[in-house]
Amino acid sequence: MNVRAMNLAPRSAAFFSLIILVVLALGIVAVLQMGKLRDSEQDVETNWMASIREIGKMKTGVLRLRLESIRITVTTDEQQRQTRIASLSGYRSTLQNTISQYEPLITGPAERELYQAVADRCAGLFQAGGRVGAAAAQWRQRRGHCLDQYPYQPHDQRHAGEDGQTLGLQ
Repeated sequence: MNVRAMNLAPRSAAFFSLIILVVLALGIVAVLQMGKLRDSEQDVETNWMASIREIGKMKTGVLRLRLESIRITVTTDEQQRQTRIASLSGYRSTLQNTISQYEPLITGPAERELYQAVADRCAGLFQAGGRVGAAAAQWRQRRGHCLDQYPYQPHDQRHAGEDGQTLGLQ
């Protein structure tokens, strides 16, 4: 059929109908793609974001345990030290709960291996955590010995020459 032989009105209607069909096909493809996009978004929302949230909680728990261990090590007040040592069990249980809450969110074998490595490492940390008090006592003993050898001197006395004048060291 020769398009040029058609009158203007039927030719316009045919091409307009063709454009409508192309737009309709594009709309159907877009709706199907939006469905796939929604499925991907649901996976991110329910699995990935929950995993990221739990990993953040794990990181916070480990950092909290490290902070408290350092505080136990450097504190000189025995009552504060005992209070902090007693609080470590609560921080450990919080971290253990977070680790166990992460397990259902694992989606693949590579992630399972990483999870197992973290769980094993934290189990070792928890076992070593019982020895924090003894390690802190040893560190304080060594620190005290070093401080006895090198007592604190104010800045201006440390840099003073034999005549008491400062050497210009800042």
